Amino acid sequence: MQTEDIILPPLREDLKLLNDRPSEDGSKQWMLFDPIQNRYFTIGIDTFELIYHWEAGLTKKDFIRKLLDNGYEIDDEALSPFLLFIHNNGLVKISDEKDIKYLYELKRGMKKNPLKWLLHNYLFIKIPIFKPEY
Repeated sequence: MQTEDIILPPLREDLKLLNDRPSEDGSKQWMLFDPIQNRYFTIGIDTFELIYHWEAGLTKKDFIRKLLDNGYEIDDEALSPFLLFIHNNGLVKISDEKDIKYLYELKRGMKKNPLKWLLHNYLFIKIPIFKPEY
């Protein structure tokens, strides 16, 4: 399948777009809130424009053409990281078994081995030996 044949998935309807303070360079920022995962994503003007003009069911080629018609210039290479971002963070609606399997594998890959966790966090384990307040 060619990249321009990729159909844009629908974004989840429960996502909230909130105003945020300007970044260090003064450019406007927004926060994308995912209530299911209780996660916030700080996004800039580029990501905001992509979300604002998002239309599920369009091909990538048609979406890029729509953005150009609305005065926003982007190419296929610049759109791909955004598509990866929304897929990897579970911001799209799940429509079939393939999507469920993809999210399951992604979540499974994020799980840490208990031995690795212990190795990275051994300095922060507290064992109370002496309690001076007693």
